[in-house]
Amino acid sequence: MAPEGDPRNARGFGVYSVTAMKTGRVADEWPILVVDDEDSYRRAVAQMLTRAGYKVAEAADGRAAYEIARQAGGCLSAVICDVHMPRMSGCELSARLHAEYPDLRILFMSGYPTEALHCAPYFIAKPFTRSALLATLREMLSVRPEPRSDESTSADPEPRNSLQ
Repeated sequence: MAPEGDPRNARGFGVYSVTAMKTGRVADEWPILVVDDEDSYRRAVAQMLTRAGYKVAEAADGRAAYEIARQAGGCLSAVICDVHMPRMSGCELSARLHAEYPDLRILFMSGYPTEALHCAPYFIAKPFTRSALLATLREMLSVRPEPRSDESTSADPEPRNSLQ
């Protein structure tokens, strides 16, 4: 049994200890933050991930997601985010998160595929299947972040789309 405060004991974000999350645990023990203003869609995605063995946190909009990420000190495996949301769009959330946590992986989801192409390199079109979501997520998490350089001016990588 994991000690109290260990992320492995958590079922929802509220019981995660930020201190425990910053102890150098591998990223796959950190939660995936699912962000969507459509409650039923957000819950469905969270359920797909939970059933696949991932720890999941949820946020109903970009502002709430940004606060959760900051409270966690960026200790998230990934963010799966709708593009179009009230209060803060997915693209704005992505920009803010990457400014503070450049290696944080963000997977956009939308019913309008062209919306996300300029925001992040990973995208999945709604509606999607559980297998398409998990395959896209595994692909995204398997890619190692490229080393950063102050002189680097390279463009973002080409968007990777899963349109299944």
